[in-house]
Amino acid sequence: PNQPVQAAIDTVFQPLISNNSLVKIQDEGGNSLEDWGIFGGWTNGIGNINPTEGYKIKVSLVDSIKICGTPVKYPFAIPLNSGWNIIGYPQTKAFDGLDVVQQLIDRGTLIKVQDELGSSIEDWGIFGGWTNGIGDFTGGEGYKIKVSAKDTLWIYDSYQKSTKIQPEMVATIHFKPEFEGNGVDHMNINLVGLPI
Repeated sequence: PNQPVQAAIDTVFQPLISNNSLVKIQDEGGNSLEDWGIFGGWTNGIGNINPTEGYKIKVSLVDSIKICGTPVKYPFAIPLNSGWNIIGYPQTKAFDGLDVVQQLIDRGTLIKVQDELGSSIEDWGIFGGWTNGIGDFTGGEGYKIKVSAKDTLWIYDSYQKSTKIQPEMVATIHFKPEFEGNGVDHMNINLVGLPI
């Protein structure tokens, strides 16, 4: 939720580079910060880090980064292009994700939201309408948002208190993942209206 004092993404993530844990950072446009080895070493194709953006970050081991700077001022505008966008959530407080994106639903531009685990906010139509499988948006997380037209997501200082409690996800016992971590570019398949 901070605008870093030093905004070059390779400078901000230098601690992960020094720890040999950073593999690659990629933005929604496909630009990257990655090690090109003998062809140039760590190369910054992204430029400056931006609090309106989210980034795909691949690390080879568990690590963390602390970004210090000036807190953003609310309301905070996040411009969205038609299609998929990766956004950062520049808020220190967690709020119901559906409440945060309701403005896009009201304007008729939201298609889908996904988090790093593949959970989604999407319209199930007659089988439940807009359904929030993500729960709360939390600071420090990124979200993929697909919109049908150029729009702006406004992040506010606060939202109304939600009366919904997100159910805890129970791990499956039949299907075992063949990957570790969060995965990438998830797809949702929603089975609805099944007989009991």
